[in-house]
Amino acid sequence: MNALEVNFNRRENKTFTLLELLVVIGVVGLLAAVLLPALHMARKRASAGMCMANLKQCGVILFQYADDYGNYFPASYSRPNDIGTMWTQLVFNAGYMKEPEVGKKSIFVCPTWGNKTWQDCRETYGMWRGDASHGVPSHGTYYFLMRDKIEPERILLSDSTRGSDDPNWDQSYFLDDGDGTEHKNVGNYTHKVAHLRDQKNANVLFIDGHV
Repeated sequence: MNALEVNFNRRENKTFTLLELLVVIGVVGLLAAVLLPALHMARKRASAGMCMANLKQCGVILFQYADDYGNYFPASYSRPNDIGTMWTQLVFNAGYMKEPEVGKKSIFVCPTWGNKTWQDCRETYGMWRGDASHGVPSHGTYYFLMRDKIEPERILLSDSTRGSDDPNWDQSYFLDDGDGTEHKNVGNYTHKVAHLRDQKNANVLFIDGHV
């Protein structure tokens, strides 16, 4: 074999290696196109699972509160000593948990929506505000719900959203209604019972404790 033949073979090898590289790049691109949507969906499912776990833990606290307070849940909103207080603040004041640090992840905040971290007591999972046939008044149209008076299929807590001009207030601490169907406008704000965010579903905690 002379030098000319050797150089020719080297060129052939380089061309063949380049073709292999292009084939590999093409296969990788195809796999990415197929797998990335599946990975994105898997991440969404994982986030929804975290949200459901949050609601479950909130439920444990709320049912413990009801056990200690004559079967009454904390009101979604009340005004003890003329101070506006949301349901999470009642839980903190009663000593069931410390209020989370601002900017930290918390079981009281949906991990897939808005700030995704604790900001204040207004921005949390929405609790059904109740009515006269299911509890006793706390303030205005808000009630301390009595566990024994509420149908098992009623929503206690849910993914919620607040239609507001404030971009930092994405979740609503109360729900207008508990059956998951009613949307109401209150002033300039819209409160929705079940906000469809996790794969077009809402995570909810029912009165009977299941999520």
